[in-house]
Amino acid sequence: MSRTEKMYSIAFRKRENSNDFFFKHTDYKFEEYKINLGGRYWLADPFLFEHDNKIYVFYEAYDLLERIGKIAYSILNPENKTLTPPKICLEKKYHLSWPNVFIHNGKIYMMPETCSDYRVRLFRAEKFPDIWVEDEILINDIYSCDSIILEDNSAKYLLTSDQYHNTPTGSYSSCYVKNILFTFCNNDELRLKPNGKIEPEGVIVAKGDYGIRNAGNFFRTDGELYRPGQNCVDKQYGRGVILFRVKSVNPYVEEEFFNLDRDDLPSHLQKIT
Repeated sequence: MSRTEKMYSIAFRKRENSNDFFFKHTDYKFEEYKINLGGRYWLADPFLFEHDNKIYVFYEAYDLLERIGKIAYSILNPENKTLTPPKICLEKKYHLSWPNVFIHNGKIYMMPETCSDYRVRLFRAEKFPDIWVEDEILINDIYSCDSIILEDNSAKYLLTSDQYHNTPTGSYSSCYVKNILFTFCNNDELRLKPNGKIEPEGVIVAKGDYGIRNAGNFFRTDGELYRPGQNCVDKQYGRGVILFRVKSVNPYVEEEFFNLDRDDLPSHLQKIT
């Protein structure tokens, strides 16, 4: 029996300024950049990171030979709209995806998805972008994915999408999640646990399959805070993206702001030939 492999690629849109977001336009276009994958990978979960005047794109490179996700990066060239071939920079015995790369106190960190290992792990760049070392296990015994960090009113939080093993009404388990909000011990250290023995306590702020699983980092524009979420209703993984406006962080309150369905994407996607 043959099986059709689901393939993903990466597309970009150049912003005119820091407040130029695609949802503010009706005629926006994403461009699918050229990249030589050698037939071995498909790519997902892109995170842009600028460093030393270069634009890096970190992503999950799913290895079709080994059947596991690894973290890789490319350097983006906006002039000729290409990406350098994938360079694997982090691989483990368990699946890796969602390479959330960020700076904290002058150091570069990555908080990838490691749910198949039942932990939320934090890695630090020992030699950027190629060498990453484990800095901290933030949470043990949790089957969560797509963790993001938020700073608000001198406090720092982690929001992670905890997956169900047995979901209500037979929903697709990768998309029906509980979003749990954790508070860091202080704003200077990336530590959730007050010591090495006590696991942190989180607050469930939402659950379901309509935009609850995180789809990117929090961001601010025009004085408002937003969270992207994945729309996976009707058991359809990757159905679309929902943007939520965060009205309050503690207690956490958000409202739907924008809906992008995959059926709308073809009119906003331009392939580079």
